[in-house]
Amino acid sequence: MPKYVMQDTLTGEYLKSYDVEAFDGRGSAVFTRYISEAMQFDNSLDAMSHWRRQSKTHPVRPDGKPNRPLTAFTMTIKPMEEPSS
Repeated sequence: MPKYVMQDTLTGEYLKSYDVEAFDGRGSAVFTRYISEAMQFDNSLDAMSHWRRQSKTHPVRPDGKPNRPLTAFTMTIKPMEEPSS
C-alpha cells in the first residue's frame, strides 16, 4: 500500500516537516524538492488531518477563526509511487 505525501501546488515542493506549535503557535514548515525526503502518511485522511491541525498554543486567530497555520499553503495530497521491482 503506498504512503501519501503533501505537495505545495504553487512551488511543487513536498512537505518535509511541520511543527504547528513553533513560533508561538504560528507554525513552521520545511519543504523539499525531493519526494523521498517528504513526510509520509498512511492514508490521505491522515494527511488531511495533519494539514488541518490547529495550534494548542493559540487555537484561535485574531479574526476568530481556527488557527491552522499549514492551511496557508494550498496542498495536494498524493500517493508516493512505489519503487519498481
